Amino acid sequence: MKDLIKCSKCGSYYDPRKNCKTCIRKKLWDEDIFPNRVLPLFPTRIQKGLLNFKFPNAVILTGCIYMYGPVSVGKTMLACASLVKTMEQNYLYGNWFGREGAFVNVPNLLQELRNSFATKSFGTTEQLIEKYKNVPFLVLDDVAVQSDTDWAYMVLYQIIDYRYNEYKTTAFISNVALENLMTQMKDQRIPSRIINMVNEGLGVMDMTNYVYEKR
Repeated sequence: MKDLIKCSKCGSYYDPRKNCKTCIRKKLWDEDIFPNRVLPLFPTRIQKGLLNFKFPNAVILTGCIYMYGPVSVGKTMLACASLVKTMEQNYLYGNWFGREGAFVNVPNLLQELRNSFATKSFGTTEQLIEKYKNVPFLVLDDVAVQSDTDWAYMVLYQIIDYRYNEYKTTAFISNVALENLMTQMKDQRIPSRIINMVNEGLGVMDMTNYVYEKR
């Protein structure tokens, strides 16, 4: 880092003959990328939460994580804030290309898949499956929900199994503790994949007593 100086704003090192690239990217993130490309990835309620609350416990998703706790403690909000933080870090330090993220509620995903299958929209079904298999960062909400068809369960398994084998970062959100997940689903295939992914990643976050605060 010869001839580089440390930026007083962001802590990055940069060539003093030029402006700090990280600060330039941060300005672009705040004014364009976050409001126009990242925020629309989420439902309206989550968008409002991301704008109105602080999430000091948000983590950079360097691996898979399982967040669980009672209803309304903020599991989904924290997971989405972690996804945003991860995408922001990738953007600020030049790793944005091909590092997009997605959020999906599992019951809604299964309903979308059933609808596309029932209407014989095979192309739409395949597009949905490929999207959630391949997106680099994925937040899966309400993971312990029971699927009412074997077909929908198998599709969900295909998505999770693919992400497991390809080391795709996934945040799993549930009301059920990880050790109880086996009893909540049709069989052990999905729970076993999730357990392996989490054990190889960031582990389990118990959010039973979690509280988030307004900005």
